[in-house]
Amino acid sequence: MANISALSSKALYAKAKACYASHMTPDDYVRLSSLSSLEEFVSHLKNKTRYSAAFEGLGGSGHLTRQHVEAIIRRMFFLRLEKLVRYANLCDNYVSDYFLARHECECIVRRLRQSGEYTLDSYFVYMPEGFFTSTGFDIYALEHARSQEELLEVLHGTDYGKLLDNILKSGAGSLIAENVIYGYLFEHSAKGFKKKLEKKEYEEIERILAMFSDMITINNLYRIKKFYPDCADKLLIHVYTSNLTRISDIQLDKMKKAKDVTEFTAQLEKTCYKQAATLLRGSESALFTKQYIYNECKRLFTISDKAAVSALCYSYLITNEASNLIVLTEALSAGVSQERMLKLLVT
Repeated sequence: MANISALSSKALYAKAKACYASHMTPDDYVRLSSLSSLEEFVSHLKNKTRYSAAFEGLGGSGHLTRQHVEAIIRRMFFLRLEKLVRYANLCDNYVSDYFLARHECECIVRRLRQSGEYTLDSYFVYMPEGFFTSTGFDIYALEHARSQEELLEVLHGTDYGKLLDNILKSGAGSLIAENVIYGYLFEHSAKGFKKKLEKKEYEEIERILAMFSDMITINNLYRIKKFYPDCADKLLIHVYTSNLTRISDIQLDKMKKAKDVTEFTAQLEKTCYKQAATLLRGSESALFTKQYIYNECKRLFTISDKAAVSALCYSYLITNEASNLIVLTEALSAGVSQERMLKLLVT
């Protein structure tokens, strides 16, 4: 059994590497951002990229709306992830469990952001059947939840329901609820990986999960310092910090007490995320945390020989690629300049 698991891990590692071989490059994004219409954008994806199959048989691109194109891109993302999940299911390393748990969290967060009104989200529309049936709650019911009360009803009896019940009923904002959900995901997943992986591989995974968690905290602090300085003290009370972190209590406290973005950046530079501070200085954009994660995942994906590490990094890289393409879709539809478009991407 151990030999089978080892062979499966090697297959998972090889699959992740092979699937990423035809990823979008910075040059691809420059080319796409130079196009003048959504029709040209779709034509380029259909004829010159790995997305050709996704648009096959859909007729003239002129009949496609922005929402339709976004849904197709999400569908392609799901299919790529689904392929990896099939390999991960053969490995006794918790990777497939993590993918499905992350998927559950993404579904809950998207519905949290839209509670109060029902909108048909393309995230759900083009989701493969397997993703609907593998969750620990009814995705169909979640998709149609129109309020926080209905959302809690769908999640009743699950860990997510227990986490959100007190938070939402207390009147806390959806952002706090989102952070708690993601915090639970990373902490719970770390425990799962620890039971399945050898020490060295687990330590790499733990650092990745801590990075995901810490970047949420760092981004929240940055946004408070940047956009809400007049009510920072009130907002800082509600900043959620996970137990899975590489930031010490002292470092976190100093970042919270920073009087502005400049001081915040200086304190961030003293943590293990010095490169994130460098990115912030260079961009002054809330995208700096996503860029940091992208850089780290790409670096680890390139150098690590561990299946679980490669799989987690690959999943983030293809998530980012789908996000970039959706940003371009929206920007082209809105007539945004190429210079501005490229600044909105994480590459």
